[in-house]
Amino acid sequence: MRYATRNTIRVIVLALVFICGVAFCAQAADEIFSGKVERITAKTTKTGDTYQIVFIKETKELEGVSYTVDTPMYAFGSPGESAKNLKPGDQFKAVVNKSERGGNTRYSILGFAK
Repeated sequence: MRYATRNTIRVIVLALVFICGVAFCAQAADEIFSGKVERITAKTTKTGDTYQIVFIKETKELEGVSYTVDTPMYAFGSPGESAKNLKPGDQFKAVVNKSERGGNTRYSILGFAK
């Protein structure tokens, strides 16, 4: 009986650690972003809705080495309509939802600042 109780406690603790780890990795945060459009692409969803992908340059660092990556910013709905007016080289300011997965950063544009 004592052996079964220990195993049950171990399983519960491991499950809680796993759940907390997944929740921590999946967190996203809203922030103000200011930057320059590198390029912009229009895409269509399976349902026929149009959205924009605005690419920006972002500098990252790994073990003391700096490098630049193209980072996508997705604009759906009303922000997507506003993003249609952007052109490469334009400066813009937007409220974005930032998330990271597997070391890759992704932004969803929630609205443009005026």
